[in-house]
Amino acid sequence: MIKTLYDLDFNQGIEYLQSRDARLGTLINGLEVCSLTHHPPRTTLLEAIAWGIIGQQINTNTAQMLFQRFLDYAQPKGWAPENLANVDPELLRSLGISRYKTRYLKI
Repeated sequence: MIKTLYDLDFNQGIEYLQSRDARLGTLINGLEVCSLTHHPPRTTLLEAIAWGIIGQQINTNTAQMLFQRFLDYAQPKGWAPENLANVDPELLRSLGISRYKTRYLKI
């Protein structure tokens, strides 16, 4: 049913749902394979939270581009909470991140 998302096996979840609800199981069986896109890798909790903020309510390709800029700026060490808290908001804006998302990233 669902191929992959963050290396989790959703087949067990789907089988569980099908076994618990006959109507839902019938609907699931009628669906075609859904391949969810794999977003840029996140190696830290901070990066996962940043992805959640940056990727909200924009198209996936744009979100991936902005998130990659965010990651690339902090290379080679990556982002640390204290670095992000102290970064100039205009720097994040220059990466293409909106004013509101910049505020949420710095909270």
